[in-house]
Amino acid sequence: MALPATLNPVRPVGNNAADDPASTLDNQVRDLKQLIADLFGIPVDPTSLTAAWFSGTAAGVVTVAQQLVSPTITGAAPAVPIANRLYTDSIVKGWVKFQVNGTIDDDLNVVSITDNAPGDWTVVWETDFANIDYCVLCVAQADATTGAGTFGPVVDDDNSPAVGTTRINYAADGALADPAGTTVRLFVLAIGDQ
Repeated sequence: MALPATLNPVRPVGNNAADDPASTLDNQVRDLKQLIADLFGIPVDPTSLTAAWFSGTAAGVVTVAQQLVSPTITGAAPAVPIANRLYTDSIVKGWVKFQVNGTIDDDLNVVSITDNAPGDWTVVWETDFANIDYCVLCVAQADATTGAGTFGPVVDDDNSPAVGTTRINYAADGALADPAGTTVRLFVLAIGDQ
């Protein structure tokens, strides 16, 4: 990929007053901010990129930190999304890893897990979704040797989803049941508008 013509990654500083190191560094910071916006394909507010992002040397070489701090990503994906571009409706909005008793091992945007009954849990989202048209993926880590006839986990079609909760079911041999095994974990991931 070619770099924008405006970016000169190394601008040596001479003895000329016009080659003031501070001025050269300011120009490189401006160019790098634009490059970041171009590479990520998202609008980057130049005021949100602070000096902490950049470091410079007396020779005028500027390096950028290896992170993008809280970018504002707006807009839904078009009918044909552009490759390697972030859209608000394509980012994971919540996930959880939990035990069959509802104990959360780790999560993002989950307040709690309610253990309603064997094979029946409710995920409570911290930030509600904008509507009930979000996507939920459920998987379980269970003992495969004792899990014959299992089905699930699945999103409960009688009770879910709601904007603030998702009901998850797991069935074995035609009835709701907890997955078999001693180290069972369930995993839920959700993507959609919030």
